[in-house]
Amino acid sequence: MNKGKIEYRGIEFSVEWEYTPEEPMTHDYPGYPETAEIVRITHKGTSFYDFLTDDDFIEIEKILLS
Repeated sequence: MNKGKIEYRGIEFSVEWEYTPEEPMTHDYPGYPETAEIVRITHKGTSFYDFLTDDDFIEIEKILLS
């Protein structure tokens, strides 16, 4: 489990996420991109997990992978 802080839309969030590294493509396997799956996201102790949209999660996961 990874933990850290990020700024998104002007708010500092504490985030916990699972990281899966990239698996390269081979002749027999199409490969798999690296991913970050958010497990918990809070601001000042309040969970924002249910308030964020799918697009928000996509943007936050991009931040975590950069």
